[in-house]
Amino acid sequence: MSKIVLFAFVVLILVYSCNNDKTNKTENNTSQSDYNSYFTINNPNNNDQFKTGDSVKINISSTDSLKKIDSIQLVLNNKSIQTLQSKPYEFVWIDKDQRVGIYQLKATAYYADKTNETQQISLIFLSDIVPEEYTYKIIKTYSHDPEAYTQGFVYENGFIYEGTGQFGESTLRKYKLTSGEIEKNYSLPNDVFGEGIVLFGNKIIQLTWQSHYGIVFDKESFSQITKFNYQTEGWGITNYEKNLIMSDGSETLYVLSSENFSTIDQFDVYNNKTAIRNLNELEYINGSIYANVYQTDNVVIVDPKTGKVTGNIDLSNILNPADATEKIDVLNGIAYDAKSDRLFVTGKWWPKIFEIKLVKRQIK
Repeated sequence: MSKIVLFAFVVLILVYSCNNDKTNKTENNTSQSDYNSYFTINNPNNNDQFKTGDSVKINISSTDSLKKIDSIQLVLNNKSIQTLQSKPYEFVWIDKDQRVGIYQLKATAYYADKTNETQQISLIFLSDIVPEEYTYKIIKTYSHDPEAYTQGFVYENGFIYEGTGQFGESTLRKYKLTSGEIEKNYSLPNDVFGEGIVLFGNKIIQLTWQSHYGIVFDKESFSQITKFNYQTEGWGITNYEKNLIMSDGSETLYVLSSENFSTIDQFDVYNNKTAIRNLNELEYINGSIYANVYQTDNVVIVDPKTGKVTGNIDLSNILNPADATEKIDVLNGIAYDAKSDRLFVTGKWWPKIFEIKLVKRQIK
Protein backbone atom coordinates (compact mmCIF):
# COMPACT_ATOMS: atom_id res chain seq x y z
CA MET A 1 0.00 0.00 0.00
CA SER A 2 1.40 3.40 -0.95
CA LYS A 3 1.84 6.14 1.64
CA ILE A 4 -0.79 8.29 -0.15
CA VAL A 5 -3.38 5.51 -0.06
CA LEU A 6 -2.57 4.73 3.58
CA PHE A 7 -2.95 8.38 4.55
CA ALA A 8 -6.29 8.64 2.77
CA PHE A 9 -7.51 5.48 4.53
CA VAL A 10 -6.56 6.85 7.98
CA VAL A 11 -8.29 10.19 7.25
CA LEU A 12 -11.42 8.34 6.16
CA ILE A 13 -11.51 6.34 9.44
CA LEU A 14 -11.07 9.49 11.53
CA VAL A 15 -13.83 11.32 9.68
CA TYR A 16 -16.19 8.35 10.12
CA SER A 17 -15.35 8.09 13.84
CA CYS A 18 -15.98 11.77 14.43
CA ASN A 19 -19.27 11.69 12.56
CA ASN A 20 -20.28 8.56 14.44
CA ASP A 21 -19.46 10.21 17.79
CA LYS A 22 -21.55 13.25 16.84
CA THR A 23 -24.42 10.99 15.86
CA ASN A 24 -24.25 9.10 19.16
CA LYS A 25 -24.12 12.31 21.17
CA THR A 26 -27.11 13.71 19.30
CA GLU A 27 -29.05 10.51 19.87
CA ASN A 28 -28.19 10.56 23.59
CA ASN A 29 -29.30 14.18 23.92
CA THR A 30 -32.55 13.40 22.17
CA SER A 31 -33.11 10.47 24.52
CA GLN A 32 -32.54 12.67 27.56
CA SER A 33 -34.95 15.33 26.34
CA ASP A 34 -37.71 12.72 26.31
CA TYR A 35 -37.60 12.80 30.11
CA ASN A 36 -37.76 16.58 30.58
CA SER A 37 -40.37 17.72 33.06
CA TYR A 38 -42.79 20.41 31.99
CA PHE A 39 -44.10 21.32 35.44
CA THR A 40 -42.80 21.47 38.97
CA ILE A 41 -44.25 21.09 42.47
CA ASN A 42 -43.08 24.25 44.21
CA ASN A 43 -44.73 23.52 47.51
CA PRO A 44 -44.63 21.39 49.60
CA ASN A 45 -41.17 19.84 49.34
CA ASN A 46 -40.46 16.13 49.40
CA ASN A 47 -40.49 14.75 52.99
CA ASP A 48 -41.86 17.96 54.49
CA GLN A 49 -43.34 17.32 57.96
CA PHE A 50 -46.75 18.42 59.17
CA LYS A 51 -49.01 17.75 62.13
CA THR A 52 -52.32 16.01 61.55
CA GLY A 53 -54.99 18.62 60.91
CA ASP A 54 -52.53 21.10 59.41
CA SER A 55 -53.47 22.78 56.17
CA VAL A 56 -51.15 21.87 53.30
CA LYS A 57 -50.78 24.47 50.55
CA ILE A 58 -50.01 22.82 47.23
CA ASN A 59 -48.52 25.04 44.53
CA ILE A 60 -47.58 23.88 41.02
CA SER A 61 -46.21 25.83 38.06
CA SER A 62 -45.50 25.15 34.39
CA THR A 63 -41.86 25.19 33.31
CA ASP A 64 -42.50 25.38 29.55
CA SER A 65 -44.83 28.01 28.11
CA LEU A 66 -45.16 26.02 24.86
CA LYS A 67 -46.48 22.94 26.67
CA LYS A 68 -50.05 23.92 27.46
CA ILE A 69 -51.58 22.35 30.58
CA ASP A 70 -55.25 21.42 30.34
CA SER A 71 -55.57 20.22 33.94
CA ILE A 72 -53.65 18.87 36.91
CA GLN A 73 -55.07 16.07 39.03
CA LEU A 74 -53.97 15.80 42.66
CA VAL A 75 -54.07 12.40 44.33
CA LEU A 76 -53.13 11.77 47.97
CA ASN A 77 -52.59 8.15 48.99
CA ASN A 78 -54.52 6.96 45.93
CA LYS A 79 -57.48 9.23 46.70
CA SER A 80 -58.29 12.09 44.35
CA ILE A 81 -58.42 15.37 46.28
CA GLN A 82 -58.67 18.06 43.58
CA THR A 83 -58.42 18.83 39.86
CA LEU A 84 -56.76 22.16 38.96
CA GLN A 85 -57.91 23.58 35.61
CA SER A 86 -56.53 27.10 35.53
CA LYS A 87 -53.72 29.25 36.87
CA PRO A 88 -52.66 29.67 39.57
CA TYR A 89 -52.34 25.93 40.10
CA GLU A 90 -52.92 26.01 43.85
CA PHE A 91 -54.97 24.08 46.38
CA VAL A 92 -55.13 23.94 50.18
CA TRP A 93 -55.75 20.44 51.56
CA ILE A 94 -56.85 19.77 55.15
CA ASP A 95 -58.30 16.75 56.91
CA LYS A 96 -58.84 16.94 60.65
CA ASP A 97 -59.63 13.21 60.93
CA GLN A 98 -56.60 11.90 59.07
CA ARG A 99 -54.19 9.25 60.27
CA VAL A 100 -50.55 9.86 61.01
CA GLY A 101 -47.85 8.50 58.72
CA ILE A 102 -46.26 8.97 55.32
CA TYR A 103 -48.55 10.19 52.55
CA GLN A 104 -47.80 10.02 48.82
CA LEU A 105 -48.86 13.12 46.90
CA LYS A 106 -49.13 12.58 43.13
CA ALA A 107 -49.64 15.41 40.65
CA THR A 108 -50.55 14.41 37.08
CA ALA A 109 -50.53 17.11 34.41
CA TYR A 110 -52.66 16.53 31.31
CA TYR A 111 -51.46 18.51 28.29
CA ALA A 112 -53.23 19.88 25.24
CA ASP A 113 -51.22 17.55 23.00
CA LYS A 114 -52.87 14.57 24.76
CA THR A 115 -49.74 13.61 26.71
CA ASN A 116 -49.49 13.55 30.49
CA GLU A 117 -46.84 13.54 33.16
CA THR A 118 -46.84 12.54 36.84
CA GLN A 119 -44.64 13.69 39.69
CA GLN A 120 -44.75 12.34 43.25
CA ILE A 121 -43.49 13.48 46.63
CA SER A 122 -43.79 12.15 50.18
CA LEU A 123 -45.33 14.07 53.09
CA ILE A 124 -44.91 13.07 56.74
CA PHE A 125 -47.76 13.69 59.17
CA LEU A 126 -46.91 13.57 62.87
CA SER A 127 -49.45 13.47 65.67
CA ASP A 128 -50.90 16.81 66.71
CA ILE A 129 -51.16 15.77 70.38
CA VAL A 130 -48.53 15.47 73.09
CA PRO A 131 -48.78 12.02 74.73
CA GLU A 132 -49.64 11.73 78.41
CA GLU A 133 -46.71 10.42 80.47
CA TYR A 134 -47.26 7.58 82.96
CA THR A 135 -45.24 5.70 85.47
CA TYR A 136 -46.56 2.83 87.65
CA LYS A 137 -47.43 1.55 91.09
CA ILE A 138 -46.95 -2.16 91.82
CA ILE A 139 -50.13 -3.60 93.35
CA LYS A 140 -49.13 -7.24 93.58
CA THR A 141 -46.57 -9.71 92.27
CA TYR A 142 -47.02 -13.28 91.05
CA SER A 143 -44.54 -15.97 90.11
CA HIS A 144 -43.58 -16.43 86.47
CA ASP A 145 -41.66 -19.27 84.86
CA PRO A 146 -38.10 -17.94 84.40
CA GLU A 147 -37.68 -20.39 81.50
CA ALA A 148 -40.56 -18.78 79.59
CA TYR A 149 -39.40 -16.49 76.80
CA THR A 150 -42.63 -14.48 76.80
CA GLN A 151 -43.99 -13.50 73.39
CA GLY A 152 -47.78 -13.43 73.92
CA PHE A 153 -49.55 -12.77 77.21
CA VAL A 154 -53.32 -12.83 77.89
CA TYR A 155 -55.50 -13.01 81.01
CA GLU A 156 -58.94 -14.63 81.26
CA ASN A 157 -60.96 -15.84 84.27
CA GLY A 158 -58.04 -16.39 86.63
CA PHE A 159 -55.76 -17.94 84.01
CA ILE A 160 -52.82 -16.66 82.00
CA TYR A 161 -52.51 -17.84 78.42
CA GLU A 162 -48.94 -17.42 77.25
CA GLY A 163 -47.05 -17.94 74.01
CA THR A 164 -43.30 -18.43 74.33
CA GLY A 165 -40.47 -18.25 71.82
CA GLN A 166 -37.02 -19.60 70.93
CA PHE A 167 -36.39 -22.38 68.42
CA GLY A 168 -36.91 -25.77 70.02
CA GLU A 169 -38.54 -24.19 73.09
CA SER A 170 -41.65 -22.42 71.78
CA THR A 171 -44.91 -23.27 73.52
CA LEU A 172 -48.52 -22.33 74.04
CA ARG A 173 -49.53 -22.70 77.68
CA LYS A 174 -52.35 -22.00 80.14
CA TYR A 175 -51.73 -21.66 83.88
CA LYS A 176 -53.30 -20.23 87.02
CA LEU A 177 -52.19 -16.69 87.73
CA THR A 178 -52.08 -17.15 91.50
CA SER A 179 -50.12 -20.39 91.59
CA GLY A 180 -48.41 -20.74 88.23
CA GLU A 181 -49.82 -24.27 87.99
CA ILE A 182 -49.93 -25.30 84.34
CA GLU A 183 -53.28 -26.56 83.07
CA LYS A 184 -52.33 -27.12 79.43
CA ASN A 185 -49.15 -26.98 77.41
CA TYR A 186 -48.49 -27.37 73.70
CA SER A 187 -45.01 -27.49 72.16
CA LEU A 188 -44.51 -25.98 68.72
CA PRO A 189 -42.25 -27.72 66.15
CA ASN A 190 -38.54 -27.23 66.80
CA ASP A 191 -38.06 -25.19 63.64
CA VAL A 192 -40.75 -22.67 64.63
CA PHE A 193 -40.19 -19.57 66.77
CA GLY A 194 -43.45 -18.82 68.61
CA GLU A 195 -44.71 -15.27 68.92
CA GLY A 196 -47.77 -13.32 70.13
CA ILE A 197 -51.16 -14.83 70.98
CA VAL A 198 -54.76 -13.67 71.29
CA LEU A 199 -57.97 -15.24 72.54
CA PHE A 200 -60.83 -14.85 70.11
CA GLY A 201 -64.10 -16.56 71.03
CA ASN A 202 -63.40 -20.26 71.48
CA LYS A 203 -60.06 -20.02 69.70
CA ILE A 204 -56.45 -19.12 70.46
CA ILE A 205 -54.42 -17.59 67.66
CA GLN A 206 -50.64 -17.77 67.85
CA LEU A 207 -48.18 -16.12 65.47
CA THR A 208 -44.78 -17.38 64.38
CA TRP A 209 -41.79 -15.12 63.90
CA GLN A 210 -40.31 -15.81 60.45
CA SER A 211 -42.32 -18.81 59.28
CA HIS A 212 -44.96 -16.45 57.82
CA TYR A 213 -47.93 -18.29 59.27
CA GLY A 214 -50.17 -18.22 62.30
CA ILE A 215 -51.83 -21.17 64.04
CA VAL A 216 -55.44 -21.33 65.20
CA PHE A 217 -56.05 -23.58 68.23
CA ASP A 218 -59.18 -24.72 69.99
CA LYS A 219 -59.13 -22.86 73.30
CA GLU A 220 -60.31 -25.81 75.40
CA SER A 221 -58.31 -28.69 73.94
CA PHE A 222 -55.31 -26.83 72.43
CA SER A 223 -55.85 -28.93 69.31
CA GLN A 224 -54.80 -27.26 66.08
CA ILE A 225 -57.70 -26.15 63.89
CA THR A 226 -55.99 -24.43 60.95
CA LYS A 227 -53.14 -22.19 59.81
CA PHE A 228 -53.09 -18.90 57.94
CA ASN A 229 -50.37 -17.03 56.09
CA TYR A 230 -49.03 -13.48 56.18
CA GLN A 231 -46.26 -11.73 54.24
CA THR A 232 -44.49 -9.96 57.11
CA GLU A 233 -42.85 -11.27 60.25
CA GLY A 234 -45.23 -12.07 63.10
CA TRP A 235 -44.63 -10.30 66.43
CA GLY A 236 -47.68 -9.31 68.50
CA ILE A 237 -51.42 -9.77 68.05
CA THR A 238 -54.56 -8.65 69.87
CA ASN A 239 -58.28 -8.31 69.28
CA TYR A 240 -59.70 -5.12 67.82
CA GLU A 241 -63.47 -4.75 67.84
CA LYS A 242 -64.62 -7.57 65.51
CA ASN A 243 -61.19 -8.11 63.99
CA LEU A 244 -57.53 -8.46 64.99
CA ILE A 245 -54.43 -6.27 64.96
CA MET A 246 -50.94 -7.64 64.32
CA SER A 247 -47.46 -6.11 64.65
CA ASP A 248 -44.33 -7.05 62.71
CA GLY A 249 -41.63 -5.13 64.57
CA SER A 250 -41.95 -1.98 62.47
CA GLU A 251 -44.08 1.12 63.05
CA THR A 252 -46.95 -0.46 61.12
CA LEU A 253 -49.91 -2.29 62.63
CA TYR A 254 -52.05 -4.55 60.44
CA VAL A 255 -55.80 -5.07 60.82
CA LEU A 256 -56.66 -8.71 60.08
CA SER A 257 -60.08 -10.12 59.29
CA SER A 258 -61.19 -12.47 62.06
CA GLU A 259 -62.91 -14.61 59.41
CA ASN A 260 -60.05 -15.42 57.03
CA PHE A 261 -57.11 -13.52 58.63
CA SER A 262 -56.44 -11.49 55.49
CA THR A 263 -55.07 -7.96 55.90
CA ILE A 264 -57.99 -5.56 55.51
CA ASP A 265 -56.28 -2.38 56.69
CA GLN A 266 -53.04 -1.06 58.11
CA PHE A 267 -51.81 2.09 59.81
CA ASP A 268 -48.58 3.55 61.12
CA VAL A 269 -47.90 4.67 64.68
CA TYR A 270 -46.43 8.13 65.31
CA ASN A 271 -46.17 10.48 68.25
CA ASN A 272 -45.75 14.24 67.88
CA LYS A 273 -42.08 13.84 66.96
CA THR A 274 -41.40 10.57 65.13
CA ALA A 275 -42.54 7.12 64.07
CA ILE A 276 -42.57 4.50 66.85
CA ARG A 277 -40.79 1.41 65.54
CA ASN A 278 -40.20 -2.03 67.10
CA LEU A 279 -43.83 -2.43 68.13
CA ASN A 280 -44.08 -5.86 69.71
CA GLU A 281 -46.57 -7.51 72.10
CA LEU A 282 -50.03 -5.94 71.95
CA GLU A 283 -53.11 -5.66 74.18
CA TYR A 284 -56.45 -4.02 73.40
CA ILE A 285 -57.67 -2.07 76.45
CA ASN A 286 -60.75 0.16 76.52
CA GLY A 287 -60.52 1.21 72.89
CA SER A 288 -56.74 1.68 72.78
CA ILE A 289 -53.85 -0.53 71.76
CA TYR A 290 -51.11 -0.95 74.36
CA ALA A 291 -47.84 -1.94 72.67
CA ASN A 292 -44.45 -2.94 74.06
CA VAL A 293 -41.63 -1.12 72.30
CA TYR A 294 -39.08 -3.91 71.86
CA GLN A 295 -35.77 -3.59 73.73
CA THR A 296 -37.06 -0.73 75.87
CA ASP A 297 -38.92 -0.38 79.17
CA ASN A 298 -41.64 1.58 77.42
CA VAL A 299 -45.22 0.81 76.47
CA VAL A 300 -47.08 3.15 74.14
CA ILE A 301 -50.84 3.70 74.13
CA VAL A 302 -52.13 4.01 70.58
CA ASP A 303 -55.41 5.24 69.12
CA PRO A 304 -56.15 2.57 66.48
CA LYS A 305 -58.36 4.92 64.48
CA THR A 306 -55.59 7.44 63.84
CA GLY A 307 -52.30 5.75 64.77
CA LYS A 308 -51.54 8.56 67.21
CA VAL A 309 -49.65 7.80 70.42
CA THR A 310 -51.83 9.12 73.22
CA GLY A 311 -49.70 7.92 76.13
CA ASN A 312 -46.23 6.67 77.13
CA ILE A 313 -45.78 4.26 80.04
CA ASP A 314 -42.32 4.16 81.58
CA LEU A 315 -41.79 0.80 83.31
CA SER A 316 -38.13 1.34 84.11
CA ASN A 317 -36.78 -0.59 87.12
CA ILE A 318 -39.98 -2.57 87.64
CA LEU A 319 -37.88 -5.71 87.94
CA ASN A 320 -35.77 -5.53 91.10
CA PRO A 321 -32.03 -5.99 90.41
CA ALA A 322 -32.08 -8.80 92.99
CA ASP A 323 -34.40 -10.74 90.65
CA ALA A 324 -32.24 -10.23 87.61
CA THR A 325 -30.01 -13.01 86.32
CA GLU A 326 -27.78 -13.32 83.27
CA LYS A 327 -30.69 -14.87 81.38
CA ILE A 328 -33.10 -12.01 82.04
CA ASP A 329 -34.25 -10.39 78.80
CA VAL A 330 -36.42 -7.41 77.98
CA LEU A 331 -39.86 -6.31 79.11
CA ASN A 332 -42.51 -8.00 76.96
CA GLY A 333 -46.00 -8.99 77.98
CA ILE A 334 -49.18 -7.00 78.67
CA ALA A 335 -52.40 -8.63 79.92
CA TYR A 336 -55.63 -7.03 81.06
CA ASP A 337 -58.43 -8.24 83.32
CA ALA A 338 -61.38 -6.29 81.95
CA LYS A 339 -63.79 -7.49 84.66
CA SER A 340 -61.68 -6.20 87.53
CA ASP A 341 -59.70 -3.52 85.68
CA ARG A 342 -56.34 -5.09 86.45
CA LEU A 343 -53.21 -4.63 84.33
CA PHE A 344 -50.39 -7.20 84.31
CA VAL A 345 -46.90 -6.98 82.80
CA THR A 346 -43.92 -9.30 82.61
CA GLY A 347 -40.84 -9.94 80.47
CA LYS A 348 -38.83 -12.58 78.67
CA TRP A 349 -37.35 -15.06 81.17
CA TRP A 350 -38.61 -12.91 84.04
CA PRO A 351 -39.33 -14.63 87.38
CA LYS A 352 -42.28 -12.37 88.18
CA ILE A 353 -45.57 -11.02 86.86
CA PHE A 354 -46.53 -7.57 88.11
CA GLU A 355 -50.03 -6.27 88.63
CA ILE A 356 -49.75 -2.50 88.28
CA LYS A 357 -51.75 0.71 88.32
CA LEU A 358 -50.76 3.53 86.00
CA VAL A 359 -49.79 6.82 87.62
CA LYS A 360 -49.90 9.97 85.55
CA ARG A 361 -46.57 11.73 85.68
CA GLN A 362 -46.65 15.41 86.52
CA ILE A 363 -44.67 17.40 83.97
CA LYS A 364 -42.78 20.24 85.61
